[in-house]
Amino acid sequence: MNIKLHPSNPGNTSLMWKAIEKVNTDDRVRYRRDIIYRAMCVGLNDSQEQYQRYIKQGVDGSVLDSYCVKEKSFLDSINKIDLFFWFFLMFYCSLIIYSTYKTNLKTACSTENEYFELFSITSTWKDLLKPNRKEDFNNLLFLQGLRTLLSIYVVLGHNFFLLLVSFSHNPEYLENFFYDPFRKVFTGSLGLSIQIFFVMSSWLHALNLYNLEKNKTSFTIKDALIIALNRYFRLMPLMIINMVLQKCGISSYVMKPLHLSHYTEEMARCEKGWWKNLLLIQNLATFGGHSVSLSSIVDHQTNA
Repeated sequence: MNIKLHPSNPGNTSLMWKAIEKVNTDDRVRYRRDIIYRAMCVGLNDSQEQYQRYIKQGVDGSVLDSYCVKEKSFLDSINKIDLFFWFFLMFYCSLIIYSTYKTNLKTACSTENEYFELFSITSTWKDLLKPNRKEDFNNLLFLQGLRTLLSIYVVLGHNFFLLLVSFSHNPEYLENFFYDPFRKVFTGSLGLSIQIFFVMSSWLHALNLYNLEKNKTSFTIKDALIIALNRYFRLMPLMIINMVLQKCGISSYVMKPLHLSHYTEEMARCEKGWWKNLLLIQNLATFGGHSVSLSSIVDHQTNA
């Protein structure tokens, strides 16, 4: 539950409430002391003792939000959408295993092997190990390496911020974090790194697209659509797997009293806008929480 503190006697405030007000008006403090977020639903005796302790210090409280509900088990939270995603995941994994088996045996005809190699683990691994001798690749090796480092930095930055916003565990660390100059540079450069990564990726993709189509006399909308769909369907299995893992994580592993309200809202948004996730058109931020979007790195890490 979330609790809003206020003085027991407005006409005669206590020293404790004056200290709370002083901290709340300090611009350097980023954590409000008059609101208790995610308070635990404990036993009646413990609650009464804690409440009496606050009353003696001249502070009372009112419940803003209550989430003291029975947690659902993993089986209780499964619905038709979950079953569809689970079926797709099992089908895709079976296809990968079967394709790997068929390509290793090489018993199928050449046409069938072409399709099996698209999903075969061994074929994909061999393609990754092949040296790329293209002139453009060698000339742009520095940019490729820099883009890889930026991607690692972006992922680490997102993970770090998700740990940072868990202020209920360590509010003092959150307040003092931004006073360190090095930490300011780290947090401030994350957004710039993301933009540079996207610009470099777009430029490299445009160059690859040009190399693929430079031998053609014309480039039509149909060609662009085929390339976009090809890339989309290659990424779709990863989206499905991410959605399955995310729903499992929210519903069974991380839905504890401390985060119950947050993840309850996450589950509702995930179930309501699952089709937006597949189409990569939902990348929104909502006040008081994150919207579930598989077009962002933060999605899966939200449940960690």
